[in-house]
Amino acid sequence: MQQQSHDNIHLQVQAFQSGDITGFNYFFDLHYPAVCHFATSLLKDQVAAEEITDDAFIKLWQRHHLYNTPGAIKAFLYRTVRNAAIDVLRRTKTQASLQKEFQNSADTTAPFILQHIIRAETLAQVYSAFDILPVRCREVFTRLYIEGKTFEETAEDLKLSINNVRNHKMRALTLLRGQLGNLVVLLVCTYFLYGGT
Repeated sequence: MQQQSHDNIHLQVQAFQSGDITGFNYFFDLHYPAVCHFATSLLKDQVAAEEITDDAFIKLWQRHHLYNTPGAIKAFLYRTVRNAAIDVLRRTKTQASLQKEFQNSADTTAPFILQHIIRAETLAQVYSAFDILPVRCREVFTRLYIEGKTFEETAEDLKLSINNVRNHKMRALTLLRGQLGNLVVLLVCTYFLYGGT
């Protein structure tokens, strides 16, 4: 199974590098959510984040022949988005504010940038794991953890009893733990509840 996955990724890299659009679509679908979240976490502006993420993928496609590993593709996207975010902030913020917010930003491994990349990658895994949740569980989880609503508000929104909301929440958490592990689910729930974007 692991070998098939590795072989598939290798085939997708070859397709991408040779200019086959299916290879591009594979890496677009794989990386767009995480890279866009990374851009949003830097800019705090969803529209601007989507624009620079789109631009990064366009630049990647224009240089497709240069990238022959999955890691190189991902690194290019994060580096391009990070640089574009700095440019946007440079145009919209004072120099002092920019320097404070982006200390050590010249280095892509700096703790500030690395923290946002890890958060983006983790949330991308969580969002893909949402696909395993039944619709009601997903709706309850989204309202409670992503939108920050109370049990009462969620029950009213979804026309459910509070007990049903609690049951759907527990089922969602159980399914996500099975998919992602306890620690990741705990971190993500905490992240959303305490000011994540």
